[in-house]
This record gives sequence, C-alpha cells and structure tokens, in this order.
Amino acid sequence: MIYNKHIKILFILIILVGIFGIQNVNATLDKNNHINKLFELSNTYYIEDEKTLNSTEDAEISMKDPTINYGRLDYMDVRNRYGIDHDPDYWEQDILVKFNLSEFPSRTLIKKAILGLYYYDWIDNNPAGRVLKCHKITSNWSEKTVTWNTRPIYSHSISDISIIPNSEGEWILFNVTSDVNMMVNSKENNGWQINDEIPWNNEKIPITRFTTKENKSYIPFIFIKYEVQHNPPLIPIKPIGNNLIEFGENTIFLTNTTDPDGDLIKYGWDFNNDNHIDKWTNYFLSGETIIINNSWNKTGFYGIKVLAEDYYGYQSNFSDILDVIVTHKPEKPIISGLNSGKAGVKYNYSMFSNDEDKDKISFYIEWGDNTYTEWTDNIPSGEILNVSHMWEQKGTYIIKAKARDIHGAESEWANLEVSMPIIKKDYNIIFRKFLDNIIHILRKRGIIIVSGIIEERKGVVMEKMKTVGFEILDSLTKEHWVVITGRLNRKDSNSR
Repeated sequence: MIYNKHIKILFILIILVGIFGIQNVNATLDKNNHINKLFELSNTYYIEDEKTLNSTEDAEISMKDPTINYGRLDYMDVRNRYGIDHDPDYWEQDILVKFNLSEFPSRTLIKKAILGLYYYDWIDNNPAGRVLKCHKITSNWSEKTVTWNTRPIYSHSISDISIIPNSEGEWILFNVTSDVNMMVNSKENNGWQINDEIPWNNEKIPITRFTTKENKSYIPFIFIKYEVQHNPPLIPIKPIGNNLIEFGENTIFLTNTTDPDGDLIKYGWDFNNDNHIDKWTNYFLSGETIIINNSWNKTGFYGIKVLAEDYYGYQSNFSDILDVIVTHKPEKPIISGLNSGKAGVKYNYSMFSNDEDKDKISFYIEWGDNTYTEWTDNIPSGEILNVSHMWEQKGTYIIKAKARDIHGAESEWANLEVSMPIIKKDYNIIFRKFLDNIIHILRKRGIIIVSGIIEERKGVVMEKMKTVGFEILDSLTKEHWVVITGRLNRKDSNSR
C-alpha cells in the first residue's frame, strides 16, 4: 500500500512536470514566477511563496573505491551492495546532495518541499520498480573531498521513498518537507543521502544513474512552498520638530522606528492629518533616525503624523500627532521718539508693528542700559504702544524692540540709537555769578523770572536764590521744565 501511495504522488507530480514541459529545472520551476498571498492575523502577516533551488553540492560515494572523490563528475550512481551469496562483486554506491537554504529565515513555515533527481540511465540491469530511500544527513561534508571512507553520518529514519520508473528520462521525487522545516529552523543543513537498500539477491545488481549540477541541463533541485511569518514595522515615534512655523519656511522633522524582522523601512508622512500620505522617504535601516523637511503655503493649524512601511510593503499604524501652527511673524517694529536728550529725564517712545494675519501682538524692549520692558499686554495689530524711559547716566544707548503675535511668532529686532549727554558745570558757581551781578541791577523788591531749569535742579536753584536775597514768589513745572519767580529784598542784598 505504501508503494501505491507514493506511486500516486509520483504520478501526480509527473503530470505536473509534463504540463510544465520540464527539460531544465530552471525553465520548469521558474524562481521568479512566485505566487504571493497575504494573510493578516492581528499585526502579524504570513507571506505564502514558492521557490526552486538548484543543488549546491552533489556527489557519489563508492564502497568499491573508498578513497576516490567523485564530486566533479556530471553523474552519480546508486547501487545496492547485496547480490547472490558470496558474490565477490560486493559493494555499494550512494548519492549525496545538498542545497543552500540560508535565504529562509527561521520564522519560515515550510508547507511543501520536493527533492528532484533526474534519472537518465542504468547499468547492468533495469532498476524499474526498485525503491530508493532518502535519509537526512546529520554531519557536514563537501563534494570536493567526500569519499566512502569520509562519508557523513545520516539518520536511519527514512525521510521518504521513491519508485524508479520503467524508463529513464524521468524525475525521481522525494517529499522532504519535514526535513526542510527542521533545517530552516535549526540552521543545520547537510542535505540528504539516497540509497538503494533492498537486497537484489541476484547477479548484476542494477546501477541507477542520475545527473549532477555539473551536467548543467538536468540539475538536482528542491521545490519549496512556504510561508514566512512577517511582522510589520513598529509604530514610529511622534515626529520631532518645531510646532511654531513661519509661513513658507522649510521646517525639519525627525522620527525613527524599528522593524522586528530587520527589514529596510521607508516612512510615509501625513502633514495635514487627513490620513493620506503627502511624502514618502527612501528606504532606511531599521532603527535609523530619519530627517525630512516640509513647508506650507497656507497659514493655519496642522497635525503631522508618520507611518512606516517595510521593504515588502507591510505598514505600521500612524504615530502620535505633532500639532503645529503655520503663521506669519509680525513685521519689524518701528520705534519713534527723541534720539537725544539729557540723562535723568524721562522720555516717551512709541512702538508700532503690523501682523499680516491680524493677530494681536505684544512688544519686548531693551533700553541699552541693562534694563528692559517685559512682553507687554497684547494690543491689536497696527495700534501704537506708548512707553517711557529715563537713562540715569550720560552715554549713547541702543533701544531694541521686537513684536510677538499671540501664537508666539516673533519679528526681527528694531533698533534706535539715542544719546544722553550731561553738562558738567557747577550750578552753584553759575547761579552765584548770575545772582551776584543781577542784584546790583535790580531795584529793591525787583522781580526776576528764572526759566529753562530742569525739574531735578529746581531745589538747588531756589536755595541759591534765597541765599543771595531773593524771596521765592512762585514756581511752575511743566513737562520736567521749571520756571521760578523771585523778588529781591534789598536789605538782604546789602547785608551780603
């Protein structure tokens, strides 16, 4: 029954071979003719695919010539060792074949693996109907050096059997699905040994001949149908960048993520939170921080988010959103006021700026003497702000001012240079000379009016007037300037 089962499997596979018209395994099972199917289970995907690989190493080992290496021949033979009793022609030949399975990740599920050998000749007797057994090899070997004496160890468990057909020119197939699953997941791949183990018990033991990779036309192959568990990239981190953006300005944003499978990643950016990708990056290594820039041609509030897509097209969810505002910054302020004056006097200045978005604005002012006015209350765009300041020391100062809208966008600095000289004359001497002279001119009870006096000197001047004999009648202060009226007392004057 087991033979019938495998004959049935063989018959089906031979029909498939006939349909595809196998002459060359490369032409028959095109490695590039993959059928891709995608199944989604939670956040894990399974890629179903097919692949055909040619043998990387194949050779015959012969008990008859135990030290000879046959790895360079374009054929390899299988022969049972048991003929008739006491037959001096007592020797065995076996086939070794290996494939490179390193391209399959350990998360691969092998759904089907078929090993194929091309049977093209026989010697001594027709082997039709004989059973060939396939065993997994468990130790390393090389086709360039292997001999009967150095042959590798193989498992005594039978991986599969195949029946030699009635005529040559056919592919002999073995189902090695279980073996390939173990090899892919353990990364221990030493291939298979093919034996003719059932005693012949007669003369002229059949030799079954197969082609090797050196034949070029009929190369041993393994056809693999598999699924790879595939994980999409992790969700990227929330974009990093300024959340206050000048209209038309190119602004830089950063993000990164990793791919559980180590695949290359590209990033899709949504710059207006409408769930559509506005820009794709190139591919980057998993875990690499990437930089992108963007500008907006319209002011307003925007949400920026990003997703990651691996090399195979599987995507993460969107990241958290970075909220930004795109706005015009206020115009550079205009500073108006005197650019020269006297130290110790308070002067008025006005600040003016306009905001294109009509946002309210405030001002920050530096007076050049290590004092400053903090951000003022917001006022409507285009209105004038009046402020005052007094410099205590003489010198030249730079008034600096900038405007800020309600979103925090700041204008350029505006400057105004002012000079505050101080006249270094002794007011006591000046007024004494003046008053000494004037008392000889004025009559008794003559009236004098002294003007052009700064407010800070009012007390000094009035005291000097009293000293030389004036009675203070009145004084008037307006905008930091003082006018003093006095009447001369002649008696006080003569007493001087």
